[in-house]
Amino acid sequence: MNTIVRPDSSAAVSALFRRVADQGTVLAESLERGQAEMPLLQHFQSVQRGQSEAPFTLCVLGLSQAARTDILRWIIGLDFSLLSVEATRNLGLLELTLRERGYVLEGPRGSRREFDDVQHLIDALKEADVIRQGDGDTWVEPLRLAVPAAAGLQGVRLLMPENVKIVADDNAVLNRISRDCNALAIAAGREARLSDEDLVALEALVPSMDVVWPLVVIGEGESRSLDARGWWTDARLRGSGIVCSPIVISTDTALPPFLQNPQDPARRALFESQLSRGVRSAVDALNERYEANRRQLRMRKQKEERTEKGAVEVGTDATGRATADGLRNFLQEEFTTLQKGVQELNRKAMLVGGAVAATLDEALQTLQVTDLSQTPGHKVLQLTVSDSYLTHLTQAARRAAKDQLAKDLVLSRDGLSAAQAQFEKMAEKAFGSPLRIDFYPPDERALREVLGEVLRVQVRYKGEIPKRGFMQRLAEGRRLLFAALMTLSLFIGLLSGNSNARSLLAPFGLLFLIVFIGGVLWTYRSWQKEDAERLEKEVDKVKEQLRTEVQRLLMDAQREKMSRLTDHFEQLRREVTRRLDDFARQVSQHRASEQNRERQSARDRIRIIDQRIKDLDAQRSAMQKLEQDCTELRRECDKAIRACLGGVR
Repeated sequence: MNTIVRPDSSAAVSALFRRVADQGTVLAESLERGQAEMPLLQHFQSVQRGQSEAPFTLCVLGLSQAARTDILRWIIGLDFSLLSVEATRNLGLLELTLRERGYVLEGPRGSRREFDDVQHLIDALKEADVIRQGDGDTWVEPLRLAVPAAAGLQGVRLLMPENVKIVADDNAVLNRISRDCNALAIAAGREARLSDEDLVALEALVPSMDVVWPLVVIGEGESRSLDARGWWTDARLRGSGIVCSPIVISTDTALPPFLQNPQDPARRALFESQLSRGVRSAVDALNERYEANRRQLRMRKQKEERTEKGAVEVGTDATGRATADGLRNFLQEEFTTLQKGVQELNRKAMLVGGAVAATLDEALQTLQVTDLSQTPGHKVLQLTVSDSYLTHLTQAARRAAKDQLAKDLVLSRDGLSAAQAQFEKMAEKAFGSPLRIDFYPPDERALREVLGEVLRVQVRYKGEIPKRGFMQRLAEGRRLLFAALMTLSLFIGLLSGNSNARSLLAPFGLLFLIVFIGGVLWTYRSWQKEDAERLEKEVDKVKEQLRTEVQRLLMDAQREKMSRLTDHFEQLRREVTRRLDDFARQVSQHRASEQNRERQSARDRIRIIDQRIKDLDAQRSAMQKLEQDCTELRRECDKAIRACLGGVR
């Protein structure tokens, strides 16, 4: 079975690492308690496993293809110089894990393929579906190779970028190397010069490394002496870590002790430093989560305090009262407007040319002399309006009043319906819940009965015309005869001295008799005309009396109708207002109850938040202790690296 040899940590650093990891695990579990996912806890658990499972990782950056080939040949043998050529030509990042024996290719989604010899591995690398996996903007999933190596190299993992350009251009590759490595080996020939692209890549990569090894590749038989000035002396290689003395690489150059010996102090110090970086990252994430929780709890507490202060006490809902007052004013205005509209409609109907006036005129025009009843008296004929005509006139007045009532009811129904719709809309908007109230119309049947009772035409008219008999006819003849005699007496006065006067007057006796009889007979014609004229005058007189009487009755009926309508509107307004007040009171009480519950709930949530803040404050000392131990761990690791790597320039 293949095994991975890992460096043994020093007892003090190992104990400090375990203490920091254990403290972080406890705090992470406390912060994430109750969550479905616990990334911080998983992070610390991964850091704990890394102490026993993570390999020692070295990044090898070849500034040229030849340098990469020579470095792989130097580290893991001749066969893998071919491997590096085939693999790095197509991959962004090559990850090599040195094993005891055999060749393993790990592909995407955990796929794993084993090979007996290197040629089969090279053939597999050429397959298009396994050459490159998962290059992304924020992450790179390199192709991982496990190859056989000597016992001292087992457990070492090499990360080799395809070229310098990919380090400068691909943040995913840069982040992967910076996360997994703290040791960088830079390989180039003796005569190499750092290009602008090389410098960009080094400036991005070197600051994240604890140690940098310049590897100067020379040809076989070349001198091992190095000039005082070369690419390995560039100040930009220093960064924030240690730059070791350059190692001259040729075919007979031995591997440095930290690669050959798993127990080498330098290798152990670098491994522990890389572990401390993982711990530092986890502690920083824990601190960030701790502060984020505190900020979130403070914000929640402020929100709950505003909720508690915003709750209104029972009976102090001024907004609800103002809303109810506004709706009451709306009702008063609507009913007043509707009442005035009905009054205006009736006023126009009673004017000349109006519907009621036209119906009344039409009925009065039908009054004839025959509609006057004549009752004989001692000397006169008494005149009264016949019952049939009064019945006809009463029916016409009632019909006109009922037609007008129908128009009034239509106007009332439409107005009430519109007012109800607007009222319910305003109430729902104001209270947040529907309020259904029926704006019922006036009782048409009761109003018709009132009109029937009021409109009863009873005229007090009593006219009369003279009653003349035969003696009045003789008197009329005599009156005419007297007129003739008076005229004749003038002539008699002139003939008073004439002896023949008597003979001249003798024929007038017969004439006077004829005049008398003619006068009596003329009364049969003249009196008919006189009686007809008198009756026409009486008819006109009756019409005016009837018009006045019917108009009075119609006005009385209109006043009674408007009184009933006004009473109806007022009663309806009171009922709606009462319903509105009851509803507003219920809504106010419900809101007050909800606000009380919300206020109490807010207080309960504030108590819970205060307890959680108190729990967080109780963890502050543990967080501070964890921060101190993490800083101490990092300081001890840096001290160990500087103590072990004596070839610092």
